[in-house]
Amino acid sequence: MTRRRSSAAVRLFVSDLDGTVLPLAGGDGVRRFAAWWDSLTPATRPLLCYNSGRLCGDVRAVVRAVGLPAPDYVIGGVGTSLTDAAGHQLPGFLERFANGWERSRVQEIMAGVRGIEPHPERFQSPYKSSWSLLDADPARITAIVAALASADLRVRVIYSSDRDLDVLPADAGKGHAVEWLRRKTRVAARNVVVAGDTENDLAMFELPDVRGIAVANARPGLLAGLSTCDVYRAAATEADGVIEGLECFGLRPPPARPPDLKRHP
Repeated sequence: MTRRRSSAAVRLFVSDLDGTVLPLAGGDGVRRFAAWWDSLTPATRPLLCYNSGRLCGDVRAVVRAVGLPAPDYVIGGVGTSLTDAAGHQLPGFLERFANGWERSRVQEIMAGVRGIEPHPERFQSPYKSSWSLLDADPARITAIVAALASADLRVRVIYSSDRDLDVLPADAGKGHAVEWLRRKTRVAARNVVVAGDTENDLAMFELPDVRGIAVANARPGLLAGLSTCDVYRAAATEADGVIEGLECFGLRPPPARPPDLKRHP
């Protein structure tokens, strides 16, 4: 993987949630990241977007509950929803998904896959069909993709963590959503940094000229796909690895001022 370190300012930071800025096993990582983020000056602090498999409302609830910095944007449902700081869907984002997407037909085909189980309803959405399929090999995933294609469905199949299988519209996904948001906010690709830990984050890293942070706990399936990406592989896990990576890309709080030593008479 490339090791160039661009000096371009970070104007948009997009991070996966669980296992990235939100430690899976708890701990003080959230507190450290929130304090670090808040210590950035307003002039240097980039736009913040969480990009999660969770639905947008769930992301916002978790962020408030654990004390993560409030986002400017949330991408939810593996790139099938995009909301602003007030929780409103951005106009024009969902309209792209209608062509070739029939969720009822997707559900019918997926229900016939041996050994598959649907995720709970709270993880589903009109443009996301989510399932649990343990330890599926590449041939099995290829067969599922072929079955959906044979029904004339334009879909994207994402398999991650040896368990989670998401079927989305062809124009959906975490990478497509980041690119749409980048253009919407008029941020140059060289000024975007993304962070993640699992296979469903790979599409973000693959965007041309976008820089990435792979935290130390990143799954082998993600790391295997990063050979052509501009990625910093952090030595630290989860939120601490995110801080490490952002500082490597030049985003740092201002130096602490020395104490004011007053001279006593």
